[in-house]
Amino acid sequence: MAFIRRLLKNRNFILLLALALGLAIGEPVASRTEPLVLPLLALVMTLSAMNITSRDFTAVREMPRTILLSLLLNYVLMGGII
Repeated sequence: MAFIRRLLKNRNFILLLALALGLAIGEPVASRTEPLVLPLLALVMTLSAMNITSRDFTAVREMPRTILLSLLLNYVLMGGII
């Protein structure tokens, strides 16, 4: 069980597993999940750019404050630059 848990925490294994499943399952699943790809990609890229880790999601009480601050800074600073 520990070996499987360690494999599922390994990002290289997850990438290879995702590629293999994508090639094996293919079209039926891809056609159903196509509308979700772009919004999920935007979410992942946003979280990655803000250096948010999975540990940050455990602090539920501080999440709204962090989210509001990041939205404020995004719209005020980035809106002023553009």
